[in-house]
Amino acid sequence: DKIKSFERFPFIAFSSGIGLAQSFEFVIDKKGYKPAPQLVKAFQNISLKKHLITYIGGIYKNRTKIALPIWITKKDADFFFNKFEECLEELNHTISQ
Repeated sequence: DKIKSFERFPFIAFSSGIGLAQSFEFVIDKKGYKPAPQLVKAFQNISLKKHLITYIGGIYKNRTKIALPIWITKKDADFFFNKFEECLEELNHTISQ
């Protein structure tokens, strides 16, 4: 499943949601579960440059949320999630330097 595959990134603790309404938990350390609100903000900046709108949420402001419309086509959803993955890869590259 494409959404669960995003948990391979070292800063995504887990994803949750139903259908096209999803939330991704950003952490600095998956083992110690240290919230990473600064990474969510950096991710949001990257995603906005790629014309993707995400929302920041969670008690610690370390979650990014998406809510795609229910009438979206599979092709458009695939396009969105491919762009979303590009943003995660760019963030991963940025923090790995």
